[in-house]
Amino acid sequence: MRSPNAASGQAAGACRVLHVISGMHIGGAENFLLKLVLALREERAAGFVISVAAGGGMARRFRDAGIELIELGLNGGADWWRLPRALHTIRAVVRRWRPDLIQGWMNHGNLAASFTRAIAAPTAQLVWGIRQTVYDIRSERFSTRVAIRLQSRISAGADAIVCNSHVGLEQHARLGFHEQRMKVIPNGFDSHKFLPRPDSRGLVRQSFGIAAGAFVVAMVARFHPMKDYRTFLEAVSLAVRDAPHLHALCIGRGVDAEGSGMHEWLTELGLSGHCTLLGERGDLDQLYHAVDVVCLTSVRGEGFPNVIGEAMSCSIPCIVTDVGDAARVVGTTGRVIEPRSPRAVADAILELLRMSLQARSELGARARERIVSEYSMSAVAGQYLATYASLVRSGELASRSIHEE
Repeated sequence: MRSPNAASGQAAGACRVLHVISGMHIGGAENFLLKLVLALREERAAGFVISVAAGGGMARRFRDAGIELIELGLNGGADWWRLPRALHTIRAVVRRWRPDLIQGWMNHGNLAASFTRAIAAPTAQLVWGIRQTVYDIRSERFSTRVAIRLQSRISAGADAIVCNSHVGLEQHARLGFHEQRMKVIPNGFDSHKFLPRPDSRGLVRQSFGIAAGAFVVAMVARFHPMKDYRTFLEAVSLAVRDAPHLHALCIGRGVDAEGSGMHEWLTELGLSGHCTLLGERGDLDQLYHAVDVVCLTSVRGEGFPNVIGEAMSCSIPCIVTDVGDAARVVGTTGRVIEPRSPRAVADAILELLRMSLQARSELGARARERIVSEYSMSAVAGQYLATYASLVRSGELASRSIHEE
């Protein structure tokens, strides 16, 4: 399924995909891209990656997995002097990799993917990846607003636009994105990596000084206004009054930074002895074993939260706000709360805490079953592969038609 000048006899599923992503910080999109490239490699769909920015905790993971990664170093406005060299790099790697298809990830990655095709690979198929929801574009950063508006104007130039949530698709269609190009492919999860390991529970807790009998509720998210850590901490402070053995874990980039305000909030809310700030971690599959419940109190921006699927795959019940497709993913295996509702989140925490161990275990087992049956990585990768194959095939047919004329 190569371009017309490729050697004949390639396997039906083989193609070369160049992924263009904004950066390599540890996050949902970056983690999903790593899993997808590895899964598609099993189907002879070779994946290569360009990161617009340089640095980030995911870069080494990609390279350790044997994935070719080029970092352009355009980390912000001060780095635009690097643009001429970045353009040269793009042309050089495209000539070397000869992609059949270019896939963008997130707003700036989508624009960079379109630019890459325009200057270096005009015959390649183009796919955009929408990973967020936009409840109110005015709440986004200026650069994000500009990127979204620009994408809406040029979206007809993408051969497909893949959203990871139904809510995200609907919202972007209202923003002017070409609806006929859009489809939903949800996130997928490796249930062999994210699985319950009760025997690890005590060791993980011990490593952080958490009592064996504590009820641990975690929020896994970077520190950002859209995640609304304040609501989570207020909910924990309310729940602790009825459950003194409750302990919170906050895990994510920036959470433990001095300037985040988290330390001040812990003091203000009386949580200094009831909350541990861990910052960015790359071992979530291990940390989940210490947790009884996972919360996500986002107020906007979420498409399909990876952390919820990972936690559910580990048989952990989840409490989520009704943002993006979080409620759709959790279904009846957890609790869904309206955003900015600390009392409701606290009540949900206490409800799960007061369940019998058997009842909570059964709820977690149902959560894992839901992920395994509906959101397995192999099934999701199959949907991407089918999309890529269809686009590359249609591009080859169009190319042959032009040459025949």
